Amino acid sequence: LRVAYEMFSAQYRQQVPFQAFHQLVVTHRSMFRIADATFQETEDSGDRAVLDSSITTSEGEHYRARFTMVRIDGRWWIDDLRWGLATEDTLIKT
Repeated sequence: LRVAYEMFSAQYRQQVPFQAFHQLVVTHRSMFRIADATFQETEDSGDRAVLDSSITTSEGEHYRARFTMVRIDGRWWIDDLRWGLATEDTLIKT
């Protein structure tokens, strides 16, 4: 989990301590057992990009996730992550 956590930007890590991130992963463990995932870039402004994802878990659950990425010193970091169960009315707010 430490390696995954280190992929998030310093700003994200300031807002979400490792213990909270760890608890999120433990609580929603099934979402992180991915059988299939697709990504689509929905926004790109040079040093910021937004990726929408459809995720199917190994247990057959469907999720949608939105990753906001930022480029700092030539490296891409995850700056924000929003996700939820995929339903017809799923709306991921930024």
